[in-house]
Amino acid sequence: MEHLRTPSLIKTTSYALEQLKAATLGLNCLVELGVKLGSERDPKRLLEGYCKASCSLIGAKYAAVGVLQDDGQQLCHYFVTKSDGNALTLSEPVNPRQEMLKTVFADKRCLRLENLSGNPAGFPSDHPPINSFLCAPIVTDSRSYGWLYLVDKVGQPEFTDEDERLAVNLTKMLAVVYENARLFEQLQHQANELAESERHTRLLIESGYDAFVVMDEDGKITEWSNQAEQLLGWSQGEAVGKALADIVIPPAIKENELVTSFLSTRQHQFINKRMEFSAQHRDGHKLAVELVLFPVKSGETSSLCALVHDITERKLAHEMSLRALEAEKNVARAIFEHAPTGIARLDNNLNILEINKVFREQLSLTAQSICNQNIFAILPQLPQESLNSAISLNTHFSANSYPLECETQSERNPTYWDIALWPVKNENNSSQGAVLLMSDVTERVRIAQQREDFAATLTHDLKAPLIGADRTLSLLLDSIDPEMHKEQARLISLLKKSNSALLDMVHMLLDSFRYEAGLESVHFQKLNLPLLITQCLDELTPLADQRTIKFNVGPVDSPIEMWADHLAVRRMLINLVSNAIKFTDNAGLIEVHLRHSSEDEVTIVVKDSGKGIPQEDQARLFERFWRGGAQRTYPASTGLGLYLCRQIVEAHGGKIFCESHVGQGTTISVTLPTRASTMEVSQ
Repeated sequence: MEHLRTPSLIKTTSYALEQLKAATLGLNCLVELGVKLGSERDPKRLLEGYCKASCSLIGAKYAAVGVLQDDGQQLCHYFVTKSDGNALTLSEPVNPRQEMLKTVFADKRCLRLENLSGNPAGFPSDHPPINSFLCAPIVTDSRSYGWLYLVDKVGQPEFTDEDERLAVNLTKMLAVVYENARLFEQLQHQANELAESERHTRLLIESGYDAFVVMDEDGKITEWSNQAEQLLGWSQGEAVGKALADIVIPPAIKENELVTSFLSTRQHQFINKRMEFSAQHRDGHKLAVELVLFPVKSGETSSLCALVHDITERKLAHEMSLRALEAEKNVARAIFEHAPTGIARLDNNLNILEINKVFREQLSLTAQSICNQNIFAILPQLPQESLNSAISLNTHFSANSYPLECETQSERNPTYWDIALWPVKNENNSSQGAVLLMSDVTERVRIAQQREDFAATLTHDLKAPLIGADRTLSLLLDSIDPEMHKEQARLISLLKKSNSALLDMVHMLLDSFRYEAGLESVHFQKLNLPLLITQCLDELTPLADQRTIKFNVGPVDSPIEMWADHLAVRRMLINLVSNAIKFTDNAGLIEVHLRHSSEDEVTIVVKDSGKGIPQEDQARLFERFWRGGAQRTYPASTGLGLYLCRQIVEAHGGKIFCESHVGQGTTISVTLPTRASTMEVSQ
């Protein structure tokens, strides 16, 4: 009996020893694998290595490792290895939502199946057929990463319990080293980003315009940029370890209260604020700088950073602009005080803020007596409505020869002033008061009036003898027999013609003076304008026939009647047509058209075929005594005809225009209202 039990015991013991030997070998392999792959930092190579080692250690025909993305839905790594250690390339990866793999991943437990006879749904079509299947999850305490599955045990029909335990140990070890590899990869990425950020920051600091300085808690310099070296002259080796104040702030201003307070206390009121002071270069010269201090804390370490900006040129430009501004103010003050015209500075309510010397002397006032008073309280005769309107509308106002009575002037000696007011505007175009200019032109008005009176008196005195001479010459012509005294009759006719032209000029000059002085009254009456035009052209036909000039009168569709001064309109028509005759060449054409330009207006057009008027002369065409350039001067022209026409037209409330091109003739258009007010009719 003892003999029979001994072989059985030996067999059992041998099997146990074999099992122990296999377990020891597997453990040794695991340790070697951990040592070999534990130092691998690339997640992809780590997974490939574990896939091959698992296939070899467990003795499977195929092994696969699948790792999911962080969302747990898609694969980020998938490797398949054959028993010979070579990779197996499939047309597509396994579906991570395949039922068996999904169960292993979700439940975090090992799965062992056999007798599958083919590929379950979700595996690629070219995946090797699966008979026996062993799958273990790759998990840590914090999360699940994926799974390791093995296909078909080599030399055996199925995987054993030992294979399952080994697979679990392999996946636990893989989960740890894979997590470490991922953490290392993340740390490496963060380190690279930090290094790149530091490099970028350093590049910005070194390429920036401002000098950059870093100081430790004791105020010693730890960082000194290239710009700091260029700005202040100290190299980095010389500056590091020194206090910023010792190498930047000149000794002369270290006693400054602001600087002393900062150096001694380094209180927060100086942090993140711009400070301007005079710095000292290494070679001793001074420069103006702007300093901004800001703290930086990293862990338990605190640093104080400084940006130093050179503002020497800005300071110099600012000082120059201040000097220029002061010079401009001095010039403006000199102009204000010594200008030969009275100047007053007013606020928006037209209260006097300041007056110059001439203003005071002209009005016999003192600055103390009128400052802060309203201008109308001092000069009540000023045009209050116009000045207030200019201020409210922010526009300019001017008036020439404005009559004004001051307290120092008597009524028998009124004064006349040129007045100008314009608002003072700020950058927003809004008014900040106004400037009033007043110039005493009483003497100018008096001289002009004397000149006008003299001319009017002279022409009036000439009128009577000219009329007498005209009648005398007419009597002489009537008493001489033209057949017997042809030469005498011709000479007397020439004298009469010249006398008539001179008399006509005197009449026009007198009429001009009357219109200017407002002495000529306009007598409105109903007027048949087409008939009046016909009468004027008939009167001037002999003059036109002498030069073979033809008249062409445009058709009038309907009778045109209007209220106007018959004699004034007749003189205007005579002047326009005779002026056209003067400046039209022989055998030329003069056209006269009449039309309704609107319901209440009528337009008279006189067009000649003369040489035309240059553009630069047209603006002065209706001025008194203006006769144009040499090419337009007519020997008998006085320069009063068109001027008187303008006076007559404006007295009727109408307008007169000229349109002309050199070589194409001239067109004069007159627009007159057809109706007159009740007051005008009564006048």
